[in-house]
Amino acid sequence: MLGSTECSYISSTSFPGPQPFSRGTPARSHAASTSLCAFDWSFAAGLLEACVQATTSAHPVLLVSYDVPYPEPLRRARPVQGTLGMAFLFSTAGHGQRALAELELKLTSDAPESTRMHNNELEALRQNNPTGRGLPLLAAIAGGATRQIVLDYLGATLALRMTAG
Repeated sequence: MLGSTECSYISSTSFPGPQPFSRGTPARSHAASTSLCAFDWSFAAGLLEACVQATTSAHPVLLVSYDVPYPEPLRRARPVQGTLGMAFLFSTAGHGQRALAELELKLTSDAPESTRMHNNELEALRQNNPTGRGLPLLAAIAGGATRQIVLDYLGATLALRMTAG
């Protein structure tokens, strides 16, 4: 095992910090933000980063992942299928809210191959859109049971144990 962290809650409630927009104008939030990209591993990188930040700071962290087809000439180097976005709010404390799920993450070099989608169209989106790599996590949350999920991550794997809240 290369490393381990636990991100206790995924919440469906609104972000408790300053709202990013107020009546269509910026609210001048001073909350920290991070942008990252890691090619096809961007979702796993963002998930790991958000969970580590939530765990070490004890503050909720909002992960927003989205991809759209790239313009030329990038499209030739990495075609992206469809437009896809998803968001998760991570926290190490419930903040009085019922969590949708608990996650335990392990970065490892010896996990099985990545979790696939049962639906062929969703599997194609998972394979051809970097944000689509998060679809197995969404499916697990929707299924409402304890699940093991494996995401590819930069030559290693990010193994998730998701327990429904």
